[in-house]
Amino acid sequence: MCQPIETVVEVDHEVPVLPTDRYEAARLAYIDSLGEGKQRLGRRPLMNRWGLEQREAEDIIAEVDKERAQPADAGEVETPGSETAVPWLSGVEPTGTSQAEAA
Repeated sequence: MCQPIETVVEVDHEVPVLPTDRYEAARLAYIDSLGEGKQRLGRRPLMNRWGLEQREAEDIIAEVDKERAQPADAGEVETPGSETAVPWLSGVEPTGTSQAEAA
């Protein structure tokens, strides 16, 4: 006999990102160029393609490189009590006193 089975399927959709200005377009182009198997865009191609000045192209490159370096730093060992610590299951952090001492 056939019985219906509920199946959960995850579907990934790629949503195109449309830049709002030339700076964002240059930024997206630079980020895309950092993908595997692609040649990294330098400041001159960004300047020529998007009409940026040298300082603007360098700022975009530095900003993206800094953002890409941050996730690597976040994976380092976390100290107890930091904001990223796992919350307690009870929702209340222990204070260090036992229930007998509190009574």
